[in-house]
Amino acid sequence: MTDFKFIRNLFTKKKGLTNLFIILLLGILLLFLGGGLGSKKDPHASTNMQQTSAEDLERKLEQTLSQIKGVGNVKVMITLEDSGSHELATDMQDIKRGEESNLEQKTVIIGGSGGSSPYVVREKSANVKGVIVVAEGGGDPSVCETIKKAVAAVLTVMPHRIEVAKMT
Repeated sequence: MTDFKFIRNLFTKKKGLTNLFIILLLGILLLFLGGGLGSKKDPHASTNMQQTSAEDLERKLEQTLSQIKGVGNVKVMITLEDSGSHELATDMQDIKRGEESNLEQKTVIIGGSGGSSPYVVREKSANVKGVIVVAEGGGDPSVCETIKKAVAAVLTVMPHRIEVAKMT
């Protein structure tokens, strides 16, 4: 019960509003400092992840397509148009030297246990250039059409960029 009296006394004395204001400011500061911690990304890791994710995507597509009736065994190859891009956070500073003023733009660098790296604001995934699907059922036109529709839906690729062939 004495703990509550201490807290009540903090806010009822003359400095009550001041104490409340300080606590409020500390809370807002903690929100701002803690808010961006989960969104920091290492651009080098994401490039490796794109390569890995393309291979993972090929594997997942192979597994899924092989479950479609009439498709049979499947091999998938995805070619990428580019490696994607990253938008890095920048900081603008107005540097004054005497009467001269220059704007200087610097990339925001974050530090971590693995060293420092630029802060990535937005990441654009790689564009798919084309897809080749080799399937045992690739000789059947209706199976080919089903495969094209499935691949186009998953990768958001135009059907003319998808080739389906019969496996030997």
